[in-house]
Amino acid sequence: MSWFFKGLLAILATLYPFAVYFGLQFFSPRIIAACLLGLLLLRLFVVRKALMMNAKSLLMPLMFGVIVAATVMLTGDASQLTLMPVIITAGFLLAFLYSLFFPPSIVEVLARLQDPDLPPKAIAYTRKVTIAWCLFFIVNGSISFYTHATGDMQLWTLYNGFLAYIFIAAFAGAEWLIRQRVKASHLVKNHV
Repeated sequence: MSWFFKGLLAILATLYPFAVYFGLQFFSPRIIAACLLGLLLLRLFVVRKALMMNAKSLLMPLMFGVIVAATVMLTGDASQLTLMPVIITAGFLLAFLYSLFFPPSIVEVLARLQDPDLPPKAIAYTRKVTIAWCLFFIVNGSISFYTHATGDMQLWTLYNGFLAYIFIAAFAGAEWLIRQRVKASHLVKNHV
């Protein structure tokens, strides 16, 4: 698949909260769920080889999403559509936790894509980062669940369609900055 198609799928997934917010004003929950199911299955098809080779446990969030979309199609319950960010976050949490108990951790797998020969200190660091992501998923999922439970579609859309992505980017950016410091510190210690 081309990078353009993969990017388009990522953008469509990111716009999910807005699609639900505006879509429910014009369409039934079943139609929105059918579109979501199609998008998730397409995403699964696009990333399946990479996931099978590198991080099988990352299939979990996608599969959870497929189950929720199929359930909404069967029941027509619109409230389950706003539960999707919670379900996806729970899927990521379970995948990251699973990788902690059955190594390599997901962060280690991703790090090995750039550097296949990770030293033991780097592996220990990737484990700590995986734990940090687990904690992040717990907080993010809790906030997403709160926005779902309030039933306030504007609050739900604001958090899940905007603020959550800012928090994810900030967390990933902070981890990247810390990683650069850890790498630099490691290089200095090896040259002394």
